[in-house]
Amino acid sequence: MLFVIFPLLLPAQYEGILKDPDVIWAAEMDITYNLRPPGDADSTRQNQIVFWKNYNPESTFPYRDGELLIEKMMVAACSGDWPAWQYEEAGRRLSKEEVAKQLTFGEEMYVVFDVETLKDSVVVGSSVRDFSTFIGIRAKQLLYFDVKKGEFGLFTSSIAPVRYKFDYFNANPDTWMGFHKSEYAPFWLKMQAFSKKAEKKKTKVDDSKVSWAARINTEDNSPVINDLHTLKVGKSPVMQVLLDRFHFDRHYKAFNTSGELIPFTIRDKIFLTRDTIQTIDPETSAITIIVTDKTVDADQISKLRLVEDWFWDDRKKRLIIRLAGFAPIRMKSFLNDYYSIDTPLFYRTKD
Repeated sequence: MLFVIFPLLLPAQYEGILKDPDVIWAAEMDITYNLRPPGDADSTRQNQIVFWKNYNPESTFPYRDGELLIEKMMVAACSGDWPAWQYEEAGRRLSKEEVAKQLTFGEEMYVVFDVETLKDSVVVGSSVRDFSTFIGIRAKQLLYFDVKKGEFGLFTSSIAPVRYKFDYFNANPDTWMGFHKSEYAPFWLKMQAFSKKAEKKKTKVDDSKVSWAARINTEDNSPVINDLHTLKVGKSPVMQVLLDRFHFDRHYKAFNTSGELIPFTIRDKIFLTRDTIQTIDPETSAITIIVTDKTVDADQISKLRLVEDWFWDDRKKRLIIRLAGFAPIRMKSFLNDYYSIDTPLFYRTKD
């Protein structure tokens, strides 16, 4: 179930967006963003992340991934500079003591290997606040479409730091001890209230107040439009409205994966797909090849890739999330549907 945390506050947070007559579609999302680049090249990437700024002059060790962001968020939550809210109980703000308790993670079981006996043993203890154990950020967001601009917008209402928690289990004493890996989030942090003025304001990476910045492209966690919890729906499917704008509006700027402007004169070709079907006559064994041309429509565009810029502002002690662009994703199948790949039809930037 989506958005059970702040049910009384969400309508007010979204009111300015949903009442905008240019917004013809809006839906809630609940996405986890991984702050660690994938270690296995063959694994499916949840999202791609490029670190623009990851620096703390007081640190004695270099930061590789998202540890600096997590650390700054935790310090702000523990000090009360960024109020934290109960993760499971709706609408209750946590005290500084409760925040600190949430970050100890309570008592956990660990397996220790004895080098003398060559056996594993289970010990119980409280885990320390190791920020490197946090792997990402869970975000509750509102995705919406402005028909006047012909583009999507994104508002982040709250975020939660996420770590992996390993639980010991041993259903059968005669079998090897195993672990269960689950996600754990200690609390929610509410983001800045939505305002058009704030959305238009640009945050620069070279700003002295920005100590951490990254660009994140969704991949495996790209939202599937038809699976989202919609709050506002227009007459036509929103993806078809987007495709028609790109297809027929010569003033609508869009780019390919190399960042080059797509000329209006070649957009008809982008929307045409050619399918080749081979049939065999069971009586004559004659082979017939049938070639058909189809036009790409909203039914073939299920996902939307989001390009987001994230900044940590040391002065405000807040994370800023801005949507920098998006791309409708078409799934292309090969070798008679033996395998398929997600291909961006085009990119629309908000710069």
